[in-house]
Amino acid sequence: MREIHYRRFNHKNYRFILTAPLKLDTGIIGRACKTDWIELRNDGTLIIADCYAWDGATGAINTENSIAGSCGHDALYQLIRLGLLPRTARLKADSNLRKWLIEDGMSEFRAGYWFVAVR
Repeated sequence: MREIHYRRFNHKNYRFILTAPLKLDTGIIGRACKTDWIELRNDGTLIIADCYAWDGATGAINTENSIAGSCGHDALYQLIRLGLLPRTARLKADSNLRKWLIEDGMSEFRAGYWFVAVR
């Protein structure tokens, strides 16, 4: 399981907040973009800043092996909503969610179920 530093955040729209930056590999190459909280580098590295808040797994139970994946997925979707990534990047974001969940110890079956749910 990857190291992620966060805490619960009691806000009407957000359940978690990072207490240290989170770095994830997306495989999204050559699409560099940056906001105040999210940076996607040309090499596919996604860096999510300290104090980034997200809602966790929408419609599912949040477990330790879903925290980083849900954060990265929400950040990629935010870049899509802002028009910094094309809408076609949704499939890559959803595939990354599944990959990150498995890397963090979630069963392939459950991660596959999450993939189907976000598609």
